Amino acid sequence: MQQNREKEDTNLDLASSWDKRLNKVQSRFFELEKELKSLISSLESEKKEADKSKIPLEIFSSNLGALEALVKYLRENLNFKYKYINEISNKSIGALGKTYASASLKQKEKFVIKDFKNSIDIEILFAEGFTVLANIILFLRDSKAMKFSEIAALLSRNVKSVWTVYHNAKEKKNKKQDENR
Repeated sequence: MQQNREKEDTNLDLASSWDKRLNKVQSRFFELEKELKSLISSLESEKKEADKSKIPLEIFSSNLGALEALVKYLRENLNFKYKYINEISNKSIGALGKTYASASLKQKEKFVIKDFKNSIDIEILFAEGFTVLANIILFLRDSKAMKFSEIAALLSRNVKSVWTVYHNAKEKKNKKQDENR
C-alpha cells in the first residue's frame, strides 16, 4: 500500500511537472504567435508603402501622355496630394493641377491595374531632368536591356517614336556629361 501511495505521488509529481512544462510551452507559443502577427502586420504596412513607390508600366499604355497618366494614377489610385507630387516631381502645383484636369478629360475612369509585375520606381520617373517617357525608355533600355520593339509593345507606342525618344535623351545625357568634364 505504501508503494502504491509512493507511485501515485510520483505520478502526481510527474503530471504536475508535465502540466507546468505544457503551460510554459503554451505561454511561449502564444507570445510567439503575438510577435508573428505583429511582424506580419508590420510587413504588410511596409509592402503597402513600397507599393506606393512602384508605378505599374501598364498606365503608360493608355491614350494619355506619360506625365498625364502618372499624375492621374498618383491622384486617383494612390490618393497622393498635389503637394506631395510636387515634392517628388519638382513640377509646380499649378502645372500638376492642369495636367490632372487634362488627363481627367481624356480618360474619365480610374486606372484598373492588372499587371503589377512590370513596374518602375517613382524616383526613376523624375530623374535627371528628362521627361517621364524618356526616363521610362532609358530605364527599360539601359537597365533592363529591353529591345525597342519590346518597349514599344509594353508602352503601346510606335517603335520609331521609342527609338527617337531614347536617342534624344542619350544625346542630352552625353552632352551633360561632356559639360561636366
